[in-house]
Amino acid sequence: AEDDVSEQTSDSSALSPSVSEDIPRGGGSSIRQKPPALPTLADYRKFALPCLGLWVAQPLLSLVDTAFVGLSGDATKSASNLAALGPATTFFDGATYLFAFLNVATTNLYSTARARYGEQSDQAESVVRTASRIAMRCGIGLMFFLLAFARPLLALYIGMLEWIDR
Repeated sequence: AEDDVSEQTSDSSALSPSVSEDIPRGGGSSIRQKPPALPTLADYRKFALPCLGLWVAQPLLSLVDTAFVGLSGDATKSASNLAALGPATTFFDGATYLFAFLNVATTNLYSTARARYGEQSDQAESVVRTASRIAMRCGIGLMFFLLAFARPLLALYIGMLEWIDR
């Protein structure tokens, strides 16, 4: 009985190295493949700057709106215009945060396509084209929604009496 156990052990140990070498690891690549080269600082910059632009664009646009409204006109009008800009900025910023998933998904899909197929691949360009189409459709839908429901939403936000007085 001990001979049978030792034969099974030696047979399984003889099979295990060849079997384990054929098992795909790391997303389908075999063990024999070299890992990809580490990215350089230039590679990080090429990827990070456009992604950073996605996250910084909306606050910068709100800041530009505030500066433009605050500096236009005389002091009495600019103060009331700035006060009116607060709720509008809140609604537009909040509405665009509904679509933050698009930033996250596009960044992940684009980086995956670049890592798998290279910088100038058709797959990476396809991700950008698809994300641009979705963003355009979402933006147009949001525009129509805010055009249709801006007055009732602002009445809820700032109160009905202030809205009627104007």
